[in-house]
Order: sequence, then structure tokens, then C-alpha cells
Amino acid sequence: EAASRSRVLAVSARVMSGLMLVLGALAVVAVAQRVGQYGWTPPRLYAALGAAVSLGYGLLYAAHALRPDWMGGIRRANVTMALGLIVLAALTLTPVLNAERLSTSSQMARFADGRTPPEQLDFLAFHDWGRAGKSAQDALTELSKQTGQEALAARIKNAGDGQYMDGPTAANLRAEVARALVLQPLGKTTSQAALLQGLSDYDLEDVKSACARKTGDLEKSCVMIVADFLPDVQGDEGLIALISDSGDLRLFALTQDSSRGNWAQTSILGGAEYPSGEAAIAVMRAWQGAPPQLVPAPIMQLPLGEGGLVLLP
Repeated sequence: EAASRSRVLAVSARVMSGLMLVLGALAVVAVAQRVGQYGWTPPRLYAALGAAVSLGYGLLYAAHALRPDWMGGIRRANVTMALGLIVLAALTLTPVLNAERLSTSSQMARFADGRTPPEQLDFLAFHDWGRAGKSAQDALTELSKQTGQEALAARIKNAGDGQYMDGPTAANLRAEVARALVLQPLGKTTSQAALLQGLSDYDLEDVKSACARKTGDLEKSCVMIVADFLPDVQGDEGLIALISDSGDLRLFALTQDSSRGNWAQTSILGGAEYPSGEAAIAVMRAWQGAPPQLVPAPIMQLPLGEGGLVLLP
């Protein structure tokens, strides 16, 4: 009774039912290609489950969209898929679809048959994969002690303290990014090299891509400002600014994590809106042209113990 009587809406809904099948199929193909290239990981497994759910909806919707009682069929399909999702969610809590176990088995199999060479093995990822990952790390550590496993031993030795593997590949990537970035001031290369350790491999790739991209009259769409943003913290901090593909300004703030003694990303607090389009180009041009001047922040705090209370705008 509550169904819409609009013919346009009904036709649109039936067309969308067919498009859902196409989108679900594309998602399955995309995940399958990624898994074929790099094997299973927990995010890829969950992406595959999401793609399978999308495909399931698409198949049921498309099948019912061609029938006279298509509205009732789609409602029944929603109930069927809801029950299927409950079963699927329950299976992820069992060994059948345990993401950590399946991912560990996949990555170890790829390493064993040579599809993943020691130089590309993400040893640190196993640390986040539960008992299965811990067992894999132990097995790899023992294997690295054997004759002929020098490459594996070097890979494990060079495992960084950050989020991703800090081996030769990541070190080379950081060096490329350091060379590509427009640095302000020019002489802060030592601080720049240390601060870049706080960026993950994914963020480094984003910075590298931005530095290779022209935007407007800019030869590079990136800049790194190294300065003493936090006077109470020892050493310099860094701010990396990029112009994204969509023309928006993106910022990464880097500082020293005193609790761990390494470099990491930190939050940016500010009331200003990030510019985009020509405004972003103007900001980037100004920051690339000369070191920007730092000014005191208009904020006060209420002292409390060794720190204080700050009201955020």
C-alpha cells in the first residue's frame, strides 16, 4: 500500500536494480585482481565480502526487476540478504572466515612459492594478525637463521617501528619524496629526513604523486615547511601541503612522538577552512616562494598540573 505509484520512480528503481548487478560484478573483479597480485589481507578479505554482498543484492534485484511483481520480489530479496548478512557476519567470527588466519596462510604461501620475494615481504603486518600472524613471525624468524636466507634476515632486521615495513623499498621512497618536495627553508634537510619517517608508505606515495603533478602555473603541487611550530617540544616540526587531483589543499603535520621516541603524524587544529582551486594554488605559490612567517596562536590555557586545559573552538 505504501509503494509509490509514480511511473518514473518505478522505472528508475528497476533500472537501478540492474545497475546494482553491474557495480557488484565490477567490485568482485577489482578485488579478485588485487588478491591475485598481492594475496589476501584482512582489508582485502572484508572488501571481498562487501563485493560479494553487493553482487548478491545485484543478482536478486536484477532477477526480480524483470517480473511483474518486482516490488514484492525486491522486498523478499532484502529479507533474504539480511539473513545472509547475519550468517556471513557470524562466519567471520569462526575459523571459516577468520581474516587473520586466511591472510597469514595466503601471504606465507606466496612467500614459500616465490611469488613474494623476501625484499617485498611485509613482516610487520603479521604482528596485527593475531595468533596466526605471531606464529608466522616466529616461523620466519627461525627460517631467517638458516644458510641461504640472508635476504629474509635483512628484511626482518630492517623492519621499522612505523605502521609499514621500513626496509630498503620504503627508505628509497622517502629519499625520492625528500628530493621531490619543495623545502622551506632550504637548509632544513636533516629535519626533513627525520620528519618524513612519520609518513606511511601510502602517504609517501600521495606526496610523490603530488610533487610530480602540475597544477595551474605550478611545476609541483607540494611543499614542506619545517619550523619550530611547538616551542615546548624539542626539535622541529613539519607541515606538508599538497594540492589533490580535485584541486583541494591537503595537509600532513609531523612531529616527534615523545612517548615512543620516533616521528609520527599529529593533528592540525585551526579555524581556517582549507582553500581549493585558485585559492589553493595561490597559497601553494606563496609557500613555495619563501618560508612563511610563524605567528603566535590566539589561544590561552588554564594551568593544571604539568599541563593545562584548552577550550577548542
